[in-house]
Amino acid sequence: MLPLGAGEVLLPVVVASYFLFKNVAFLTATTVLVVGVSSALCYLKYKKTYWKRRGIPGPPTNLFLGNIPDMARPPQEVDVEWKQEYGRIFGTYMFGAADLTVCDISMVKQIMCTDFANFVDRPQFLPYNSKDKTCLFQNSLNSREGEEWKELRHQLTPAFTTGKIKNIIPLFNKCARIYLQVLDDHHKQNKPVDLNVVNHRLTMDTISQAAFGVDVHSQTSEKNPFMEHASSFFTDMPLTLTFIWLFPNILMKFQQYTGMQIVLPKSHNFFLDILNSLYEKRFKNKELSKSADFYEFILQALSKEHREAVDPSDSSPNTKSYEKIEINAQAFLFLLAGYETTAFTLTAAFYLLALNPEAQEKARSEARRVVPGDSDVFYEQVSQLQYIDQVISETLRMYTAGPRIWRMCTQSTQVGDYFIEKGTSITIPVNLLHYDEELYPDPHHFNPDRFSAEGKAERNPLAFLGFGAGPRNCIGARFAQIQMKILIAVVLRRFKLSVSEDAPRHPLKMNPGAFSRWGQKLFVKLEPQ
Repeated sequence: MLPLGAGEVLLPVVVASYFLFKNVAFLTATTVLVVGVSSALCYLKYKKTYWKRRGIPGPPTNLFLGNIPDMARPPQEVDVEWKQEYGRIFGTYMFGAADLTVCDISMVKQIMCTDFANFVDRPQFLPYNSKDKTCLFQNSLNSREGEEWKELRHQLTPAFTTGKIKNIIPLFNKCARIYLQVLDDHHKQNKPVDLNVVNHRLTMDTISQAAFGVDVHSQTSEKNPFMEHASSFFTDMPLTLTFIWLFPNILMKFQQYTGMQIVLPKSHNFFLDILNSLYEKRFKNKELSKSADFYEFILQALSKEHREAVDPSDSSPNTKSYEKIEINAQAFLFLLAGYETTAFTLTAAFYLLALNPEAQEKARSEARRVVPGDSDVFYEQVSQLQYIDQVISETLRMYTAGPRIWRMCTQSTQVGDYFIEKGTSITIPVNLLHYDEELYPDPHHFNPDRFSAEGKAERNPLAFLGFGAGPRNCIGARFAQIQMKILIAVVLRRFKLSVSEDAPRHPLKMNPGAFSRWGQKLFVKLEPQ
């Protein structure tokens, strides 16, 4: 059960008052209403004094929504202001629960690594539960808890091995060639490139084929249903979420028993229908089992029935075999996570390189040395693109796709000087660590050399959280890194990137949201090399 939403606290009072006004004297009903509402408000107010009673500072909070209204601003801005006013440790109220923000690196290490067993779960932001077998979100790895998460993560890991990703390299090269054609068209027309637009089209082109084995031609089509529905999960949810946060448990049960999706049902069902069809095709046609895409890798990892259908002599360990909705949910998660975050990071990387010509030239020289001419990038060459790897890490430091990392305390424990009770959610503001001058001197300066072997050796490994850390880090990190390294190398071999004199400079504007999204258009000019 999720913490009671403010609407759920007040709802019984309102319902009871309605029947009282119909059946008893007006004065009695009014008295009961006043007492009931007052009691509910006192309860809500008391819950919002949790941190004050423990001597932990924090920002003012809304009686009904906690600090959720602060999410109407970019978290990167809010977190900086709160740290300046309240220090490295402060308390807020998010999603009905007391939330402790932690930007002390020793405590971060304890939460994410050393004492991970006490913080294995993530807070439930949306009203899903383990009994719901209709929702892709609830059945994805991100929503699993405890042993269920551990088992699913363990079985999924073989789908993301180096050998599996190596099979996707031809796809990366294919999509990169189309991307170059798009850039060539912009150059021939003397048009600046809107990085956010072309990178979203590129990542959907790549991820739809990698995750589903479906070519949606998003780089060459103006309107694409895959992109429209995927983007809606990052842009169209604020009003829906407010209602959910007020009535989380009621809506959770409603969704479970009716099968009706609360969060963007049209977009959810668009992907559910595609995945259900894909699932049936893979079982009926054994030739499709030879597909080099992550849907097939996930099927092989999670479905014993599929492995035996493909290979009757299969002797894999006796692991759990997952249901169709659970298998489809992992492919759905992979698509959503790989679409928005990779597009954001590529846009940041290309723009920062355009703003920093010396770093760009160094990356170009490496790309031409490692992958000469116009040839495709082979897997063996990817590891040699060391400076470009540093560019990606420095980009993620300055503009992280996930500005906050969340954990849930599942067992009361001591972390540093603080006793954290079971049920407390934890927020780790990545941006604050990445701009900590004690960890990164001159943090607003773009310097990929911070991530050279020597630079990394001087820092605590937990100082960089571009892909998370600990057992619950990003399972698709290697996939994203290889995809971005190949694309950056291919583009820099062909073009020099630059910006106009009046172009935006760091810090760049962000939109509100749990995932980083640009709050302004970012254009670059192209010059063939």
